[in-house]
Amino acid sequence: MDPSDPADILVFGTHIGELVAVEASSGKLKWRYHATRPGANCESRTSVASDGVNVCFLAKDGFVRCFDAKSGRELWNRKPESPAATDLLVYKDGLYFGTTDRHIHSIDPANGSPLKPLQTAYSPVGGIAESDKTAPDESEYVYATTADGRGALISFSDEFHSVQWSRIADAQWSSIAPEPWGATVIAGNCNGDFVAYRVGNGEPGWRGHVEGCITGFTHDASTLFLAVQEGALYSYRPPGAPSRKNAE
Repeated sequence: MDPSDPADILVFGTHIGELVAVEASSGKLKWRYHATRPGANCESRTSVASDGVNVCFLAKDGFVRCFDAKSGRELWNRKPESPAATDLLVYKDGLYFGTTDRHIHSIDPANGSPLKPLQTAYSPVGGIAESDKTAPDESEYVYATTADGRGALISFSDEFHSVQWSRIADAQWSSIAPEPWGATVIAGNCNGDFVAYRVGNGEPGWRGHVEGCITGFTHDASTLFLAVQEGALYSYRPPGAPSRKNAE
C-alpha cells in the first residue's frame, strides 16, 4: 500500500490492483478504480503519487494512470516502452519515474505530455527521494543496479536535469529508498551496513553497522533510526551529531 493525501482525500493502492480514495476525516469511500487487466504481472511494482490536485498510479498492468483526485475521473494513461522500476514521484511540475532501460522519465501530470527522458549509466530501482529541507541544494536520489548486479546510488540536479554523481557499492541496497539527511544521503544494505554520502560530491562520510537486513530509515535533528527485516528498530547517532537537547 502506498498512500497519498491530495485535497483532503486519502488515496492508496491495494495488492489486488485497485486504486481507492476515501474521505480522510471519516474513511467514507469516495471512489474506486480497478486497474488490473488480464495478463497483468502480479509481481510488478505499484506506486501512488500526487500533487494535491491529480493523483497518479503505477498499476500492475504496467500503465501509469492519472486521475482527478476529487472525482476519480481518469485524465490519461500511458504505458512506458520499458517497465517502470521505481516508485512514482510528483515533484514541482513533473511526474518522475525510472525504467529498466536506464532512463528517468518526466511527464506533465495534468495531461500526460512526456518531456525528454534522462539516460543514466545504471538501471534505477526502488524509491526516489528528495533532498532534505536542510540540505544546501535541492537534489533527488535513487538507487540503481549495475550490469554486474551491484548496487549504485545516483544523485540528480534539481528536477532531474542531469546526473550529478553516482557511487557503486559491493552489495545492492535494501532500504526502501535513500535517506537524505542534511548534507548527507544514507543508503543501507541487507548485510546491516549503511553509509552516509556527502550530497555535494558523493564521497563517503561516516559509516555504521547493525544486525539485520536494513529496510528503511527515518531521522530527527540528531538521530538516525533504522528498521531491519528481522523486526528490530535501531537508533544511531553519527560522529559529530548534536545531542538531542542541543538539537531541540
